[in-house]
Amino acid sequence: MLDRHGAVLDSTPPAHRLIGLDGPVAVGRPLTELGPVRSEPFDRLVESIPPERERGFELEVGDRILDVGMTPLTGPRERSVGAVVALHDITERERQRRALRRQRERLDRFAGVVSHDLRNPLNVAAAGITLAREGGDPEQLDSALDALERMEGILEETPTLARQGESIGDTEAVDLDELCEDCWGMIEAEAATIEVEPATVRGDPTRLGQLFENLFGNAVEHAGEDVTVRVASLPDGFYVEDDGPGIPADRRDDVLEPGYSADGGTGLGLAIVEEIAGAHGWEFGVTAGRDGGARFEFTEVAFVEE
Repeated sequence: MLDRHGAVLDSTPPAHRLIGLDGPVAVGRPLTELGPVRSEPFDRLVESIPPERERGFELEVGDRILDVGMTPLTGPRERSVGAVVALHDITERERQRRALRRQRERLDRFAGVVSHDLRNPLNVAAAGITLAREGGDPEQLDSALDALERMEGILEETPTLARQGESIGDTEAVDLDELCEDCWGMIEAEAATIEVEPATVRGDPTRLGQLFENLFGNAVEHAGEDVTVRVASLPDGFYVEDDGPGIPADRRDDVLEPGYSADGGTGLGLAIVEEIAGAHGWEFGVTAGRDGGARFEFTEVAFVEE
């Protein structure tokens, strides 16, 4: 129990333990002067005394989360003279609730990622089948088959990615030249060109495939179907740049936000790229390319010596 100024009138040992005290509290001692509970949360609690009505709220005290119930303490003529404060430790319950919320948000985001990453190979497969059917050229089916195999790979990784969220699988030496060639084949833009400087990095090949497909698709979408994309090394990493219009400096942080899109797209591509880079322990940044286009830099990358 607290008086109208927040001084202790009475208390119990369980309450002492919850707020981090080792022993009893002297009657008349202001709550905010007790060493373990000197904090903004308890200042706010005392400011609420005396309460006009019953109220409840949560307080974080150290690593504990407390449910606080306050009931007016009345004196003669029903005048409020303080408050009866009931404390309940809800730390575990609240942690579970927050964990479930994070899991739900991650699964919602993951569903968008899978849908986004399946779009390019699905379009390639559909185009290859259409050309083979209309032109009678069976070689067009090869591109469709490659695209379907890429989709199969994504779907095989789906359960793992759903469980791991932002983590990666086993890492290995990944030839960027070869990987970029495979990913470029998933992009529908015959007039576009790509230049890749050979390098080998250590990473998860499946997730790096998602990274490059998203960057290449982003280049074609925003810089046009005749875009030129270049992948080359940095002293401690590599970059991917195009010769398109680039990204204005005041929008470079915005484009990394999930769902942000200036032209009605999904707004997931660059957010996925940042997530994959972070899962590898890389730093990721957006800047301007040498021709004024968009440039995406990856640093703190582990190279594999050939």
